[in-house]
Amino acid sequence: MTGATPPRFWAHRLAVATVVATAVLIFMGGLVTNTGSGLAVPDWPTTFGQNMFLYPPSQWVGGILYEHSHRLLGALVGLLTVALTVALWGDAPRPRGWLRWVGLLAVAAVIGQGVLGGLRVVLLRQTLAVIHSIVAQAFFALVVALAVWTSKGWEGAKRGRALANVKGLRRLCTATSGLLILQMAAGVLVTHTGAALHAHLALAALAALQALWLVARVPRRWSRQLGAHGKQFVLDVLQRLVDERRRLVRANDADRRVELVDRAVRFNPRRVLLDARSAE
Repeated sequence: MTGATPPRFWAHRLAVATVVATAVLIFMGGLVTNTGSGLAVPDWPTTFGQNMFLYPPSQWVGGILYEHSHRLLGALVGLLTVALTVALWGDAPRPRGWLRWVGLLAVAAVIGQGVLGGLRVVLLRQTLAVIHSIVAQAFFALVVALAVWTSKGWEGAKRGRALANVKGLRRLCTATSGLLILQMAAGVLVTHTGAALHAHLALAALAALQALWLVARVPRRWSRQLGAHGKQFVLDVLQRLVDERRRLVRANDADRRVELVDRAVRFNPRRVLLDARSAE
């Protein structure tokens, strides 16, 4: 079939779509956390006892809008991940057949992430919220990697051999990734518990320096390919770190408690009323 679309075309397009959907999903998750809407919908997998896909839009008000939209986006990401994996397994056999197993890993991760989010609502465990946030960003990194690996311009074996010959570059990449993971985990703790602020800022500074060192170590023949996009990425990361530091330093503990209570009243009044009654 000469006119058939190659499977790799569909795999890459689905991977890019999954990346975009996951980025929006993480953004919505941040809105859920920062507006105190995590328990606006008190049941799972249903929504106030109804099928969540059939819940009437007229009832999407206040915190319910954020939480319910987050759940629907999660379902969309799950469907895209399954479609991506099907496309990977439908591809013709080639040296990069290991991508099929990475696709299965992504499916397992998105299912586990959905269950974690649901258990957070049912069991009311803050620890599950922290794990849920960390896994979300790890899953995003995984689907970004899949988008790169399925792209037309990625020559896995050839590029892998070239970079493997660069002394210490692979270890430096691993160390940078480790620092970013630790910094991300500390940021999640700051968001959900208010703890680990100093660790978060220290790790952010170390990660920025490590990233700059990594860019400086990339050979010239590869650094030319980074171009303006690579420089802009580093600048964006540094600007984000500066903005985050300003935001965290400005907010003291008392202000944060008042703000969270205010958001809870505005976006989840039902939960506040239940807590008040139980306290009496």
